[in-house]
Amino acid sequence: MSVIFNVKDVMHKIIVKFIRSFLPEAKKPYNLKPVHQPVLDIHGIASKADVYNIGISPQVIEEGLNGGLRLMCYLAADGYKIKTPLFNLSIRVPGEYDGTETSLPDSLHPVVRLRPNPDFRKYIKERVQILFDGVVNKNGLITEFLDIDENATNSIFVPGDQFLLTGTGIRAEGNDPSCGVFFVAQDDPSHEIRVTRIAENMRSRIIGICPQTGHQYNKIVIRTQFSGNSRYLKTIRTIESSFVIEEA
Repeated sequence: MSVIFNVKDVMHKIIVKFIRSFLPEAKKPYNLKPVHQPVLDIHGIASKADVYNIGISPQVIEEGLNGGLRLMCYLAADGYKIKTPLFNLSIRVPGEYDGTETSLPDSLHPVVRLRPNPDFRKYIKERVQILFDGVVNKNGLITEFLDIDENATNSIFVPGDQFLLTGTGIRAEGNDPSCGVFFVAQDDPSHEIRVTRIAENMRSRIIGICPQTGHQYNKIVIRTQFSGNSRYLKTIRTIESSFVIEEA
């Protein structure tokens, strides 16, 4: 199956910034990161149909994508190799064998192999221009705090409510006991309280429970030795929110 990517005959432009590398074995101090990388689910992808002059209803695109992806899941699980305009999908069985086995070792299981389609790789190579826009001198970035129960963004938090924290490089972990997520008093940074209940701790999002407080804590501080792989940094990175929140 071959697809010509000619929705718009334009050169795509992606703005990137230098960000500091936290990997201990990094050969150079900076990586490049696109500035704008909004996350689109299937609904979000379909909603862009009009922008790119796709002559199909966004609702039809959304339903088709959902149905097609579900079908590909079942077909790939049945052993079919799937080829699409964007990627090729197949099941791989890892490990080495002597030819007498009758079952997989307990530690092994089938895995998914997902590879970009050659036409898509060629399109990206020829049609994407990178625009350099300086250095981001941050140890990480907290972009947003959401009190999920109050549906309040960067404004209030209620002790006991569930919160969602998003950003870049914010996974809070390390060998040092001072690593974690903290609510800190803006007028007196010596006053802080640790978040003790965390349900999800990822490099771009943290979900937890707002701590019970007896003081006005209105900034968020993350201390972490997270490096992006299995090895911790020797020093602690401190990431502070640029916004102030108020306790309800």
